[in-house]
This record gives sequence, structure tokens and C-alpha cells, in this order.
Amino acid sequence: MRLSFLQSQRLNCTAIHPSLPTRLSRSPLFSCSSGCTSPDGQRRMRIKSIDPDQATQPLNQKEHASRSVERSMKIGEAAKTIGLPVKTLRYYDDIGLVSPCERASSGYRQYSKSDLAKLVLVRRARTFGFSIGQTRELLSLYEDRNRSASEVKHIAQRRLREIRGRMRELRRLSSELDLLVKSCDGDDRPECPILSGLSSLPPDQ
Repeated sequence: MRLSFLQSQRLNCTAIHPSLPTRLSRSPLFSCSSGCTSPDGQRRMRIKSIDPDQATQPLNQKEHASRSVERSMKIGEAAKTIGLPVKTLRYYDDIGLVSPCERASSGYRQYSKSDLAKLVLVRRARTFGFSIGQTRELLSLYEDRNRSASEVKHIAQRRLREIRGRMRELRRLSSELDLLVKSCDGDDRPECPILSGLSSLPPDQ
């Protein structure tokens, strides 16, 4: 009967090392490799043992958690990361805008990577002047994988019109205030065209 290469290696290993039990020579925790020659010219086998702990021991609970679950942050670290005050994060949680993924056993808020992304979206939206209601709409669309980009664009366009309208109003106010400033000499006299201009009624009244 012909032996496979692996079977012959195991037989040689057992023959050369008779003290090694047969069941161990067949174990996957031992591997034999050629390359050693004894002084009498006989070929020897090297036995390489594998740490059973490395081969069979499962990941402990901490290692498993670190690999399968993304690291979360406490509220202070999360606030520092995205550049918002801690009280703002608490406010967003209280109104249900962005709530943390979980709470620790101690009750502290724990923010995940996805929570941070939502908070960044809120911070940027508020910087552009989106209201809380509009920001909530954007967040809802952000979480909806079946969303239509046209809905997002519609909200952004509406805010853009509001910004441009406000810019026109600010330019008008800037021109009026510029005239008032130029009309005032800024001397020691009590008469002040700026106060007169601010307190004057509109022409139609």
C-alpha cells in the first residue's frame, strides 16, 4: 500500500523520535520539516510545536468587542472632536435631533462614528443658517438610503434663496447706515443726524 507524503512524514517522525506518541505526531499542533542530519548520516526530522493557545484559544471578550464594534466616545471627547460645546450635544439629544447610539452602564452618553458624522452635518447645516426643522429634514434624508437627491437639493435651494434675500437686505441697510454715518460730524455738539435718522418715521406715515 502506497503512503501519502504526509503519512510517510509522520511515520518517519515517529520512528526517529520513538518517545513521541503516535497521536501527537498526527496532531495538527506539531509540524515536521526536513533539513537536519545527524553525525551518523541519518536524516532527522525537526519537530516544530505550535502553541495550542494560539491555535485553539478564541479571542477574549475585550479583543472580540474591539474588532466587531466600533469605538465609541464619551460626550466630552465627541464635543472636542467635532468642535461643539458639550451643552449643545446635550441639547441636540434632548430635542431628539442627534441621540447617542448607546449609554454606558453609568448612564454616560456614548457617541459612535455614525453619531459624529450626524453631528458634523448638524454643525455645518446650522452654520449655513438652516433652522432646526430644516436640519431635521436633512438628517432624515441623510439616514434614508432610498432618498431622492432632488429632495435634498430642494431644501438647500430654499435656504440659498433665503440667504440671498438676506444679503440684499443687508446691502440696503449698509447703504442707509453709511449715509447716516457720513452725515454726522462726530463733534461735541448734541445734535446727531444718526439719532435723528433712526428715530424718524417712514415717509408714508
